[in-house]
Amino acid sequence: MLQRKNIIAFIVALITVSCATVVPPNGGPIDTTPPVPQNMKPENYSKNFSKTKAVIEFDEFVVLDKLTQQMVVSPEMPEKPKVSIRGKKVIISIPDSLSENTTYTIFFGNAIINYKENIPIANFEYVFSTGDQVDSMMIEGVAVKAFDHKPAEGSFVMLYKEYDDSIPYLKKPYYITKVNPNGHFRLNNLSAGKYKLFALQDMNSNYLFDQPTEEIAFMDSLIVPHPNPQSYYIAPRDSGDTSAIESPPVFEPIDLFFFEEAIKKQSIMESKLLKSYKFQIVFSKPVKSLELKALNLKKDTIWHFDRMGVKGDTLVSWLTGVRQDTLIMEVSDNSEILDTLRFILHKRKKTAAPLFKRKKKKKEELTKPKPKKVVKLAYKNNAHGGFPFHSNIVFDFQVPIIKWDPTKIKILRQRDTIVDTLDTKPYFTDTEHQMHLVIPTKFGEYKKYGIFIPDSVFFDIYGHSHDTISNMFITTEMREYGAMQLEITYPEESPLIVQVLDEKDKVLYQEIITKSGTIKYPYLQPGNYRIKAIADVNNNGQWDTGNYLQMLQPEKTYFINDLINVRANWDVDQIWIIE
Repeated sequence: MLQRKNIIAFIVALITVSCATVVPPNGGPIDTTPPVPQNMKPENYSKNFSKTKAVIEFDEFVVLDKLTQQMVVSPEMPEKPKVSIRGKKVIISIPDSLSENTTYTIFFGNAIINYKENIPIANFEYVFSTGDQVDSMMIEGVAVKAFDHKPAEGSFVMLYKEYDDSIPYLKKPYYITKVNPNGHFRLNNLSAGKYKLFALQDMNSNYLFDQPTEEIAFMDSLIVPHPNPQSYYIAPRDSGDTSAIESPPVFEPIDLFFFEEAIKKQSIMESKLLKSYKFQIVFSKPVKSLELKALNLKKDTIWHFDRMGVKGDTLVSWLTGVRQDTLIMEVSDNSEILDTLRFILHKRKKTAAPLFKRKKKKKEELTKPKPKKVVKLAYKNNAHGGFPFHSNIVFDFQVPIIKWDPTKIKILRQRDTIVDTLDTKPYFTDTEHQMHLVIPTKFGEYKKYGIFIPDSVFFDIYGHSHDTISNMFITTEMREYGAMQLEITYPEESPLIVQVLDEKDKVLYQEIITKSGTIKYPYLQPGNYRIKAIADVNNNGQWDTGNYLQMLQPEKTYFINDLINVRANWDVDQIWIIE
């Protein structure tokens, strides 16, 4: 009886094992190497390919990671290949009706990874030809953002056999690849010929340039690939014989600079109420002739005080004399109505509580007048802490100033028991709105100073003023700063905007030069800095983007590759040759 039970148990166990799903084994040492292809059917780079399935077997169990985002097929097939996993095998189902005499590349990127440690086989691709030869032409290069040179990761680099400028808008590319996280791209197995090169940050995944916010890059001329990936020919933009290239090849990678075109149509990007008396409107591009029309106020009412940002695309407006809970206004630019905005300035108070919940107020509470809240003028200033001895005192007001008395602003210097009054001539840098006040004074190192402003010196547009301002501070010393001397040599074809950036790319200093020379920065806080330059072709003092149909590239930007470390009480000499 016991033997019979053992036999039955053995049979059940056997059936269980045979029906179990085969899974990769657990345990063992940590795998630190990517999967390695062991066998491919048909072989990679096969010719006269006519199969509908390809099988790639690896040396370990593999899985797919973000295949949809990473896999690129070039040229495009009638249908995208379907990819599946079976243990150590990657199975590619290939559609029929492929083009004759064509080399196809299925680029997997980093989508194939090992099962346990998620280590990818980098930039893996499967290549085959439906003809009797595999195309061997190549191009490669680097694609970065034009403004800050950050890699244009995930963007597409495309080649077209048609040369019309409208092609990227209308037709999908013939060859395509993706930019990797380092900004590098490479197109392999290209057929000989002239190509239009265009690159796209494809927001809607249709391989067409059809969104105004999609970033693009392009080459001005047609390109002819070369067997050496870092060599290519620049070809004339005609449809002549592509085999006769008279110019010598260019032996360097292709540099592509991505940019977003300036928005053509004006619109309101954002509108919000900042305070009950202040709102902000952000436009898609600088306004030309702005008009705000209040629809629920009397026509002759002076109801707003406007301030446009430096770039001309952001409006901040302060309300004056508006008593309504809600403001409804029509916004127009250049006589075109953009939108009708509605701001709720004051929320209605809740209705009184039911009688049985109300508390009876004492007689004195009913007769006692409520104290009126006094609103003070709001501002910030830098006259505190370790004040930089080489700087000026600055006040930033949150509401425009309409009245002030500069003679009452006093800068004091304390020497033992003696207090001196220093000469100063305060001024507003923005004379129209008067919100940024500079109080210039010559300070000494490591000295004690003070600023004294009696009450009611400044009045804003609402008539609000301030209490007495009295701050004491001690200035810094020269030895707390580092210095840099930047010697620049450049072609001098246009003005050069030179910027010193911190590690977060915030502009700390900016100079515009028109010839090679030396710029001195004597008061740098210890830290790391980046140096950037902009070729200001149109001489407007700022970086300008490009335009594809006009074949206009964005203005060039240049960077010193390494961070510059500045130490306290130390001088740095930096030579920069811009070619």
